[in-house]
Amino acid sequence: MATDVQSTDVASRQGATARLSSSRSIAPVCVLVLALLPFVALQAQMLWRRPHYQFFPLLPLGAALLASGEYRRLGPLRPGSRRGVALLVIASWMLLALASFLFSPWLGSVAALAMLVAVITAIGGGPLLRCLLPAWIFLGLAVGLPLNFDQELISRLQAITSRIGSLALDALGVFHVMEGNVVRVSGRDFGVEEACSGIYSLFSVLFCTLFFVLWARRPPIGAILTMVAGASWVLAGNIVRVVAVVYLETRWGVDVGRGWRHDLLSLVVFIATLGLVASTDCLLYFLPASVRFWRARWADWGDRTATWMVPDPVPRSALDLGAPTRLPGLRETWLGSWTVAVSFGFVGLVQVVGWMVVPPRQNGTDARFANPWSGSVNASSLQALKPDALPARSGNFRREDFKTETRWAGSSLGEMSRYWRYQFRDSSAIVSVDFPFDGWHELPNCYLGQGWALVERKSDPDEAAGEGGRQPVMVAKLAKEPGRHGYLLFCLFDERGNSVEPVGQDYGGLLRHRFAFWLNLWDGRGKRGGASPGSVLLWSYQVQLFIESEYPLTAAEQDEARAFFRELLPAIRRQGPGAGGRGS
Repeated sequence: MATDVQSTDVASRQGATARLSSSRSIAPVCVLVLALLPFVALQAQMLWRRPHYQFFPLLPLGAALLASGEYRRLGPLRPGSRRGVALLVIASWMLLALASFLFSPWLGSVAALAMLVAVITAIGGGPLLRCLLPAWIFLGLAVGLPLNFDQELISRLQAITSRIGSLALDALGVFHVMEGNVVRVSGRDFGVEEACSGIYSLFSVLFCTLFFVLWARRPPIGAILTMVAGASWVLAGNIVRVVAVVYLETRWGVDVGRGWRHDLLSLVVFIATLGLVASTDCLLYFLPASVRFWRARWADWGDRTATWMVPDPVPRSALDLGAPTRLPGLRETWLGSWTVAVSFGFVGLVQVVGWMVVPPRQNGTDARFANPWSGSVNASSLQALKPDALPARSGNFRREDFKTETRWAGSSLGEMSRYWRYQFRDSSAIVSVDFPFDGWHELPNCYLGQGWALVERKSDPDEAAGEGGRQPVMVAKLAKEPGRHGYLLFCLFDERGNSVEPVGQDYGGLLRHRFAFWLNLWDGRGKRGGASPGSVLLWSYQVQLFIESEYPLTAAEQDEARAFFRELLPAIRRQGPGAGGRGS
């Protein structure tokens, strides 16, 4: 009896020790999560700004559904190889460190995905990783495309849709002229916007298709072919939509280019696209089954009992009658390692220090810390811009007209614009303030979509140095047939009135930008310089001057245009967000 009591006491003490050890392991896990969470949250914020990514809140739910299929019957699990897990942890740490240096939420999200693989492998080894791999792949959609490649994809889809749509309109006998992504018919312009080019339905269809092929456990080749078919059907559907908008308006006077009719047309095309993708998947699944059937039929030709239909493979979950899944304790894995926690905590501390550097404006006024979570779009001051916000006359520039325009959210031209039309000698000049944009906006690409050709693009050698200090101004020369020439000046400011640097759309440009920030953190006078890393996540607004003429501007006219543009910038900045260093 005494022996039983002693054994019970020993077992209870061992259980209490195990629970205490597991509870102590939670603290390193919390440090690990906190080090990765900021960049994941920032990536979510950036994805939500882009309408074609706004399905991403459904990704965790879809991943949970994919993971629940086979997770329950894996039996007792053992931690994975320490060497393999260590390599994954080191890779995740290096990605997170690079993300902190570049201030790249995208790289930070990749680091979080790598760490998720390390955690899964550490807990359950290969069996758990194979079980959760479809859910991990599906969750990877939340990373998105890096370096604004989705904007490049938008431009390419617009060009392809416009080109093929023009051929379809020719076949239907609709006389038109294509200027970039604009269809001109009988004095009317039909723009092939981003929504009509298929970028929204492309990401939505790929989201649904990927979930289906992972849920149905399609083989890799079949899954890839189904995804490619989905992208092809999206392109075909949006060509049909663009052609329908132009044809119905020009032939029957039915306007389906805006309002509820356009929404209904988009919904019909989207549903039809999903149906075509499902049909293609059935075809791809049927063909291998047919091959297997005829092979079996040929081998058993003389057997009357030969199978006339190839049965569908039984799902693995229906055959898996293993024991219930049992995870090992945290103390049996590296998740309770304080060495790993401290190393990731150090990188997290570097993030906080890098974000909380408060560079003063170069004109001597303080600028608030560009906390990526503290700012919101403050467009009220820009919306309140009036015709007299800019001078009625300056040199050879004479103001003639003012108008406003509102577009759909997420437009590459900006959701809202304020236009001032000037007469410059014998040419027409447009000054506009367009907003909001997500960081740097490469304006010449918008003119390329309107049929212009880029002749030259460079930085203005006489960058404005008035109020607000150095203001990077870009200069572009454009041309359009027949015999039209364009001269473009533009720059961008963020919500707090700070200049937005034209960072290169590659990691080389980001590296140079980050090196410049860290090296110039303290200048020779002991003052901080450069731009806060968090400023790249603030909304921005764009100021441009575009002069269209029948001849290229002379050197003197270009100098006059640059002087006029530099004169306008302080007036706009005084009335824009962050005026006077107040922040937004």
